[in-house]
Amino acid sequence: MKVQIVGSHLCPGCREILEEMKKRNVEVDFVNILEDFPSLKYYLMLREQEDCYAEIRKQALQSDYPENGRLGIPCMILPDGRKFLDMDEAIAALES
Repeated sequence: MKVQIVGSHLCPGCREILEEMKKRNVEVDFVNILEDFPSLKYYLMLREQEDCYAEIRKQALQSDYPENGRLGIPCMILPDGRKFLDMDEAIAALES
């Protein structure tokens, strides 16, 4: 089983989920959004189009978003296409 994780090595949550997947022997395709423009564009496409980002898009409309809003990484994409922004939900889905 291979899980795609969209994120950045600068993000503590991304590093945490990568470590958790390693512990569970889950193969990971890591898309580093800061590595190149295609990876960043892929993330932006997800953020603009996917339902799991609806709350993030709402937060982005708030004036305090730069200080308090969530970026929306890591995003875990399971082999069946389901997408999660919450690590515990993603792990539970993997185990079901």
